[in-house]
Amino acid sequence: MAGRECPDPGVEYEIGVTHASTATGSRGAHPTVILAMLLMVSRMMGFVRSQVMAALFGATGQTDAFIVATSVATLVTAFTGPVTMTFLPVYAAALGKGEARAASKVASETITLVSGFMMIACAGLTAFAPQLTRLMAPGFGDDTYVYANSLVRIMLAAMVLPLLASFAKSILNTRRQFVVPAVADIVENIVVVLVLVWLASSMGVIALGIASSAGFLILFIIQYLALKKVRSWPPLEVGFGPETRKVFILALPLMGSWVFSGLHRFVDKALASGLGEGSMAVLEYAERIRGLPMGVLVAAVTTVMAPSLSRFWGRGDARSFASLVEDNLRSVEFVCIPIAAGMMVLAQPAVRLAFERGAFTAEATQATAAALVAYAPGLAAMAAIRVCLSAFISSQKTGLQVLVGICSSLLNVGLNLAFVIPFGHVGLALASTVSGFLTLVASFMLLNRDYRRHLNFRSLGASVARMVVAAMVMAGAAIWLSEMTGLSAGTGDVLRDLLLLTAVSLVSAVLYFTLAAILGCDEGLRLTGWSGKRK
Repeated sequence: MAGRECPDPGVEYEIGVTHASTATGSRGAHPTVILAMLLMVSRMMGFVRSQVMAALFGATGQTDAFIVATSVATLVTAFTGPVTMTFLPVYAAALGKGEARAASKVASETITLVSGFMMIACAGLTAFAPQLTRLMAPGFGDDTYVYANSLVRIMLAAMVLPLLASFAKSILNTRRQFVVPAVADIVENIVVVLVLVWLASSMGVIALGIASSAGFLILFIIQYLALKKVRSWPPLEVGFGPETRKVFILALPLMGSWVFSGLHRFVDKALASGLGEGSMAVLEYAERIRGLPMGVLVAAVTTVMAPSLSRFWGRGDARSFASLVEDNLRSVEFVCIPIAAGMMVLAQPAVRLAFERGAFTAEATQATAAALVAYAPGLAAMAAIRVCLSAFISSQKTGLQVLVGICSSLLNVGLNLAFVIPFGHVGLALASTVSGFLTLVASFMLLNRDYRRHLNFRSLGASVARMVVAAMVMAGAAIWLSEMTGLSAGTGDVLRDLLLLTAVSLVSAVLYFTLAAILGCDEGLRLTGWSGKRK
C-alpha cells in the first residue's frame, strides 16, 4: 500500500517470472499479476475513453485535429522524457546504497530543472503553434486547422502536469509502491470520460483538450499526496550536483533518439493528413486496440522489473540481471504472440464491437480493421523491445541503444514514404511493424554482446518458435469458429456479437495454452505463478 515500506530490499523473490520484492505490501502476492490487474482496469478505462471519443467524434477531421494537437504538445518531451527515464536508475542506485539524502537531492534538483525547462518550452511552442500545426499536418482543411490550433494551446498549458506525475511515479516505483500510480491512472481515465461527456455537447472537440488536461491534473495530485503522506516528495531545489549531472549525461543520448523518433511521428502525421479526413483517427483507434496488451502485461512486467534490474546492476550481479531479462522476454512473448495472431484474424469484429456506434461508421470500422491487421504482428516485437530497453536503461548503457533507435526511426520514415502510396494508411501501419522487428534484432545483438555468457538466445528462439506454431494453429481455429458462428460478418446484435467474440477468444486461448504445453512451453505455468517459490 502507499506509505508502507517494502521488505528488506536485499531479499529477492522468484514469483512466477519476476524477481522482485513484494510490490504491494502483501506477502505472497505476485507483484506482476497484481499490477497487471490494476493496469487492466486502467487500460480498460482508457479504452472506454477512446470509445467515448469515437462515439462523439468518429473518425473525422475533428479527431484528427486532436491527434495532431497532442503530437505538437508532446514535442517538448523529446528533451524531458529521457530525463524521467534515466532519473529512476540513478535515484534507485542512491537508495540502494543507503544514501537517502543523495537520493532526495538528485530528485529535488532534477525535478526543479526539468519542470522549469518544460514551462519555458511550452510557452515558446505556444507562440509558434499555428506554424507547427501547419507543418505537421499540411493536408488539413481550414476548419480542422483552426480546431488543432486551439487544442494545441490548451494541451501545452497543462504539459508540466504529466511530467511531474512521471517523476512521482518513478519515486513510488523505486520504493516498491506500484499500486498508487496504477490507481491514479484509473482515476485519470474516469475523470477524462466524465469531463468529456459533460462538455462535448457545448464545446465540441475542444472538450477533448480540457478533459485531457483535467486528467493530467488528477494524475499528479493523487501521486503527489501519496508521496507527501510518507514525506517522500522532494522539495524544489536549484542545483546541479554530481548525481543530477549523471541523470542528464545518461539522458543526452536518449534525447537524440527521441528527436529522431519525433521525426518519424512527424512524417507519419504529415503523410496521414494528406490521405483524407479521418486517416489519422483510424490509425489511432487501431493503435489503441494493439496497445491494450502493451499497457497491461508488458507495462506490469517492465514496471516491476526495472527497480530489480537496477539493484542487480548496482551490486554487479550479471547472472541474475540476465536471468531476469530472459525470463521476462519469454513471458511477454508467450502472451503477446497469440494476442497478435488473434488481432489479425478477429480484427473486423473486434473493431466493430469496440467503436462502431454514434459517429463511428461501418466504413471507419473497415479502415480501422485493415490498419489493425498491419499493426498486430508488431506487438510481439514491441513487447520484447520494451523489455530490452528497460535492461539497457537499468544498466545505464544507453548509447548503443540510442543508435539503434535513431536507425529505426530513419528506417520507419523511409518505409512510410515507400508504403504510403501503394497501401495508403495501411502502409503507415505496416511500416511501423517492419521497423519494429528490425529494431528488435538489433537490440538482441546488443544484449548478446554484453551478456553472452548468461543469456541463452538459442533456447529463447526455440521457445518462441513453439509459441508461433501454437499461435498459428490457434488462429486457424479462430477463423473457423468466427465463420461458423457468424461473428465474422456480424449478427446485427451487439450483445450476441460480444458473447460470440468472448467465446471464440476463450476457446482459442485454451487451445493455445494446451498446444503450447504439449510443445514443451512452460511459460504459462511460470507466468501464473505455479512455479513461484522464494529463493
